[in-house]
Amino acid sequence: WGPAKQAPTATGDDQSPGNSEQAQHTDHSEDSMSSQNTSTPNDDQPTDTAGEDSGTESNTHTEQDPSGTMEQSAGSNTTGSASDESEPIVVGKRQRLPGGLEDSLVKSIEETDREFDEAEIRGKYTEEATKSGAISGDQGQFMATLALAYNRGLEDYDLTQSMTTLVNRVGNPDIDGLKQHGFIKDVDGPFKRNYYEFTEKGWNTTKQISAHIEAIDLNKPVGENEGDLGESGAHRIGVEITAQYLKQRDDVEQVVRYPTLNTGEECDVAGCQSDGTVEIVGEVWLDSNDRTSAANDYRDLASADSLSLWVVEGLEEAVDVVNALVDRIEDGSFQVDTKVKYQDKGPSDGQLVKSTQDIIDHIYDSHGKATPGMTSLKTLRSVRRKL
Repeated sequence: WGPAKQAPTATGDDQSPGNSEQAQHTDHSEDSMSSQNTSTPNDDQPTDTAGEDSGTESNTHTEQDPSGTMEQSAGSNTTGSASDESEPIVVGKRQRLPGGLEDSLVKSIEETDREFDEAEIRGKYTEEATKSGAISGDQGQFMATLALAYNRGLEDYDLTQSMTTLVNRVGNPDIDGLKQHGFIKDVDGPFKRNYYEFTEKGWNTTKQISAHIEAIDLNKPVGENEGDLGESGAHRIGVEITAQYLKQRDDVEQVVRYPTLNTGEECDVAGCQSDGTVEIVGEVWLDSNDRTSAANDYRDLASADSLSLWVVEGLEEAVDVVNALVDRIEDGSFQVDTKVKYQDKGPSDGQLVKSTQDIIDHIYDSHGKATPGMTSLKTLRSVRRKL
């Protein structure tokens, strides 16, 4: 078990994730940050970032402190003023991931890259794709690049970045034409940048093409460390954003996507030490998620005996999650005095919340401590801004 860790005192939301995730909460106010965004907006720089975790919208470039981004530590005091001494974090007995899951790379692409570079893969894919005459050479190049992107097979690109860069590297792929023919579609989600994903027809086409190319597997990534069968492009992007965020933590040396924990439970992402000891687990929750699965996701995160982070699409989704947990967790591990509400979400007699931090505070006040399956709650946009 080792000695208890000491929680550093929080100094504000602008600190690095490595110092903020286990921070003792000492200030509930939503003070504005002093920084001013004066850069020219582009596809990779969303300008609508003010009040992301507070559910408010702003058209200015001034970035405000998105409350709800500091992680609750079990045993910490969330309602008092800052103390001179930090309190120890108690998270229970840590577990390690099963052997073989420590490397967060997609095996098929890693093996492919030993024989082919990106240009060769795109060339072989395009040669097969254009035989039917249904798509052009540039369209074949883009489809190959898109498949590589979702398989994490591009050295200079990951899903935290806009896909405009993928379009620009292959000439004129006629994106609208690929949409009209049913190969790709826009990604729905809280992203202020261009994203595309394959339709079922598009993935089937890619699977058929890959079958004719020796040593190249560009199928839809499914399985441990790769993704879920019915997973949307938006959720995959959310998982990648969360994974990259966890990589920035001081206590995380490697990140594993879609792991199975030693308890047999699954989660979207886990941040681990070099020996596989789990420090933090995460769940990405979008508007499209099935509300009935919230309780199972909560139990899965709680089973890790580590810090647990929920990354939600927005404050409305956070309200949905918490109220679903109130309805479906019956073992006493998640009990709050009342449900929560925000604008037209939640019951009329619920506790009014205006930020994700309000929700965490409400949960803490009801339990008198942090809950093991939800020690932190953040919006996807606030996490994205930290990268």
